[in-house]
Amino acid sequence: MKTLLGFLLFLVAVALYVPLTVVNIPFVLWLHRKKRSFLKNLSGYFLDEAISIDIHGNRSMRALWNTTMRKPNGYKFGREGETISSVLGKNQRDKTLSFMGKLLAGLLDLLDKNHCKNAIKEFNKCPCISQEGVGIGFDVLKRDGNLIKEIKLKEVSIIPKTKSSKDCDCGCGDKFEY
Repeated sequence: MKTLLGFLLFLVAVALYVPLTVVNIPFVLWLHRKKRSFLKNLSGYFLDEAISIDIHGNRSMRALWNTTMRKPNGYKFGREGETISSVLGKNQRDKTLSFMGKLLAGLLDLLDKNHCKNAIKEFNKCPCISQEGVGIGFDVLKRDGNLIKEIKLKEVSIIPKTKSSKDCDCGCGDKFEY
């Protein structure tokens, strides 16, 4: 029964996504029509939507991507919150892309120079990290070794509690660099 319910909910979600998106775009345009940063807001809307779809695609199609886009020893697709581009970038860096992975990464890099390399999102989970002091155990994002901001529905800062490269205070044995 749960399988049937899950399948029906999946079908409803897929069936509603495109029509609701078609309705939502003019709504967003109308909502921001008087703002000076109209085009910036519109650009941000499309970028946010693309990232959300990318993250969803990485997770939901992980079996396909892991079989076709990377070598067996490569970094795996499917991690929650990570984009396909980030995984392609890690496999590109580690030289573990399959032929199909190289084709897709090459196309993305052609559209946006160094897209996959720049999309790499590193994860470290540790209770010594907090998100603006609210809760513990959040993902730390690094790009090119620098702490960066995570973009979800809105931009939030990630603030380390530890101030330098050292062993983690929680006893997990990990080292963190800030």
